Amino acid sequence: MSLESDVFTRKSPKFETLAPFGFKFDGEKYTYGEEIMGGEFRADISIDKSGTVTGKVTDIAADEEYLPLHIEARVGAFVGEVRKAYSKILERICAACFEDSEFSFPQSNRIARFIFEAYDEKPDYPFETLKEAAVFRYPNNRKWYALIMPVKRNSATKEKSDDEEKIPVVDVMNVKAGEDLTPEALKTPGIYPAYHMNHKSWVSIILDGTVPDEKIMELINVSREFAINAGRSRKKIDK
Repeated sequence: MSLESDVFTRKSPKFETLAPFGFKFDGEKYTYGEEIMGGEFRADISIDKSGTVTGKVTDIAADEEYLPLHIEARVGAFVGEVRKAYSKILERICAACFEDSEFSFPQSNRIARFIFEAYDEKPDYPFETLKEAAVFRYPNNRKWYALIMPVKRNSATKEKSDDEEKIPVVDVMNVKAGEDLTPEALKTPGIYPAYHMNHKSWVSIILDGTVPDEKIMELINVSREFAINAGRSRKKIDK
């Protein structure tokens, strides 16, 4: 976990509040800077259009980034004070410009919002052993058409790694594409054979921004049709 994720997990930005707080928008991201530690350091925080928060601290005299800030193994009174000062800025930004959200990752929250806007359907959490796993259902028959769950990235991608501890946790969404459309869907970067589900009919989407929101909603609409029609839908997905 990073300092930023410690503060902003399950938080979504209220973008209209960023400019009044002091953020500047350059067309791609919002940025904010503030001196800390009596003017010895400068903290710079960025928020991209998806809501992801990143930041760094610069040693002003040396004009170099203060790298120990984000290295957990670096401990001591001084680095602790720098982290504390930086974290206070993050907490102020969070309190003034963010609100609670359903999921830990920005795209997961966007997709949940799109589903609600389109169908007035919110997720439920039916699994006692995986409390963060969220299911979206068609209300008339309670059949679910999408599942969002946090997993180690390589659990879905099957990537190999020499250091399992460094593999990030990501949100994965499982949707039903059907046997006819699954092969085409799997050609899209960021979409993989379904994690813990039938690979012939279901796919997993990594919700890290790789797959455009519009493409994900296309797949959700197809999956929801399967739920409505008890598996008999055969919609086409645009390439």
